[in-house]
Formats: sequence, C-alpha cells, structure tokens
Amino acid sequence: MNKKLLAGIIGGVAVVVAVIIVILSLTGTIKLNTKNADKKVNSDVSSTVVSQSSEDNSSNTQDNASEGDSSKTGDGTSNDANTTDSNSNVENSGENKGDSNTSKVSGNSSTVNKKVVVSDIPVSKKESKVTVPIYIENNPGIVAAMPVLTFDTNAFEYADCIDGDIIKGFSGNYSNGKIKCVAALDDVSKNTTDTGVLVNVVLTMKKGIKSGTYTITLDKDSQYANANEKLVNPTISVGKIVVK
Repeated sequence: MNKKLLAGIIGGVAVVVAVIIVILSLTGTIKLNTKNADKKVNSDVSSTVVSQSSEDNSSNTQDNASEGDSSKTGDGTSNDANTTDSNSNVENSGENKGDSNTSKVSGNSSTVNKKVVVSDIPVSKKESKVTVPIYIENNPGIVAAMPVLTFDTNAFEYADCIDGDIIKGFSGNYSNGKIKCVAALDDVSKNTTDTGVLVNVVLTMKKGIKSGTYTITLDKDSQYANANEKLVNPTISVGKIVVK
C-alpha cells in the first residue's frame, strides 16, 4: 500500500477519534451539569417545602394558641356568667322564699292557719234559701279553684256562688246536675296556702221539702291549681243540710 495513502488514513482516523473524544467529553460535562442542576432544583424545592411546612406549623401553633386562649377566655367568661347566674338564682331563690313566707304571713289574718270545723247546717222549712260553706284545709298552695258539687235536685235548686275567705271573684253555673264555682287570685304568680271557707254555695229550697238530712257531694271533676299550673289536692269538705 502507498505510504502516503496509509498516513492519510491514519491521520483521518486520529482526527475522528479526537472529535469523538471531544464530543464524549462535552456530553459528560452536560450530563454532569444537568444532574447538578437537577440536584440543585430538588434541593431548592425541598428547602421551600420545609420552609413552608415550618411556617405553616408555626402559623398553626400560633392559631391554636390563639384559639386556645380565646376558648379559655370564652370558657372563663362563660364560667363567670354562670357564676353570676348562679348567684342571681340564689338571690332570686331567697327573694322567692321571702315572698312565700310573706304570702303566708300577710294573707287574710282571719283565715291563715285557721282551724277548719265542718258542721251540719240547720235550716227551717220556713226559710227560702240555705247557704252552704265549702271548706279548704291542708292547702299546699293554690291560685285557682273550681269545686264541683252535686245535691238533691228534688229538694233544692241552685241559686248562687258567693266568695269565701280565700279567693275573691267566684262565679258559678249549674249544668247536668252539677254546680261549678270558679275563681282565681288576682296575682296568679303567688300561691295562697290559707285555710277556711273557700266559697259559699247558695241553694233555694223547693216547696214541699221534707224534713231530714241532705248531703252535698264533692264531685271528682273538682280542680285546684297552683302558680306552676299544676293540679294539687287540698282537703275540701262540706257539711250536711239538716232541714227541720
């Protein structure tokens, strides 16, 4: 082979090799730089996330602390309010207790703790009417009353309901063989525990009435209510009519 031609080929190969080396070198540098750049980006992202997380945690901690303080303050205020309400309730309870005692003491002096004595009601046949007192005792406290009574309709007729000593303003009506006398205190927020004559029932005696003893019966429909709008059961009693 021609030496010049061989030398030319060798020289060309050397140039190609040199070019390849240069290219490989440049490629490695680019990859390295890219890798480093990626590492830097990843590092920056991580730092940002950590930083944000720290800020968020710090913010949450502050918020929680603020909410805790606020909640604590709110609870404290609520407790103070509850304490105030409790004290107020105690004071009101004392006032109510005083009112209750006052009610018992300042009621009608003729009926407070009056001993109830139920006796028969004697009446002459010459009389036209008879008044029958209805008594109340063992009174747990009432503001309204509706005693319901039945009587012998062959001997008497209903005439009227008249106030007794406890509650004023009684009105009455007669229907289906029953007398209903109804009244309530002017101030229905305070009970009365008075005893005595609750109401008087007036009956008209019919002509030709016979001598004898006549019973006035308290009906089961009778009702007595206290200031709490609850039904109570005082002792109600009535005497017998004795016609002579």
